[in-house]
Amino acid sequence: MTDQPDARALVEGCAAEVAAIAADTDPATRRRLLVVAHALALAARELHATGSDPERQDATGSDPERATGPGTDATGSDPERGDATGSDPVRGVRRGGRDAELVQIARGLREEVRARLEVAHPGYADR
Repeated sequence: MTDQPDARALVEGCAAEVAAIAADTDPATRRRLLVVAHALALAARELHATGSDPERQDATGSDPERATGPGTDATGSDPERGDATGSDPVRGVRRGGRDAELVQIARGLREEVRARLEVAHPGYADR
């Protein structure tokens, strides 16, 4: 364990400081600073979601809480879906785990959007 903060703690601290500074500025600058604070908060959340907290990682750099289970390979990923033990579909998509299904997924989304458009705005999809 080190005395230095990890990346997530640094980003969270920066977000809090920027938000505090924004409270004492003019409206135009305040808005810009609050956007920066929000972006930093999103980055901190992403760092937490990707498990980049060094204190939670073992010597190999992998998160010990993400144990491999049945249907997963040595990296904790389901080779069929590409996600880490079924709990992180975003990571699976980023790794390309659903690439083979893209045509079917797009077709289903188009049909769903068309159906919703027909309800919300009858005749719009036929234009």
